Amino acid sequence: MNSEKQRNAVQIRIELLRRNIKLVDIARIAGVSVSAVSRVISGKLISRRIMSIIDDLLDREAS
Repeated sequence: MNSEKQRNAVQIRIELLRRNIKLVDIARIAGVSVSAVSRVISGKLISRRIMSIIDDLLDREAS
């Protein structure tokens, strides 16, 4: 994993923790496993739909 992806994954996880959003919550909304959500965040799996849900949750919590 390159350092840019790694840094982005860490930033996403930090923001999720700050906003008390759990991977299981994202997984339930997306209808996928927690593992799939984790793999998308780490860049090991590509899913625009899951990333979009994460972005929406982070944007919603920021408002």
